[in-house]
Amino acid sequence: MVFPAPRRETWVFCIKFIGFCAVFFTLLNYLPAKVFTEPMNEYTAAMISLLLSLIGISTSVNAATISSVGFSVKIITECSAIYITILYSSFVMSYPTDLKSKLVGLLLGIPSLFLINLMRLVIIFLLGLHSRSAFHIAHVYIGQIAMILVVIIACIAWLRSIMPPPRKTPS
Repeated sequence: MVFPAPRRETWVFCIKFIGFCAVFFTLLNYLPAKVFTEPMNEYTAAMISLLLSLIGISTSVNAATISSVGFSVKIITECSAIYITILYSSFVMSYPTDLKSKLVGLLLGIPSLFLINLMRLVIIFLLGLHSRSAFHIAHVYIGQIAMILVVIIACIAWLRSIMPPPRKTPS
């Protein structure tokens, strides 16, 4: 099978995507943790605790650590939605379309990714309450793969929302 050579627009998109990712990851690594990552991790922990309380699970939160019935987890940056947000935002900002479409994509996509990540973490916490081995598998393997797929799906959904509908050809 022969693939066509990438067009210039493809190369520009790839370079922009890598550039945005590099800038965001660099900023994330150079910002003091107390400025951004720690508050985000603590907020994520508080939201998980709130969601768990809505389904009748009593938890306590201390900074970014959630505890319940002999089980506790600490939310670290890799568990928050920061990295998936960087990937999604870099994709949207790199794609050649108008500013309005990009802003709508970011304003709808980022909160959606945050909510999906919260649901993932709630499920993983619930697994941890009942089975440490299931927690480990879900946390380390399934959760990571699922979030990568969620980012891909979010990017595709955004692309579909900005693409013109296909032309109907007369039969």
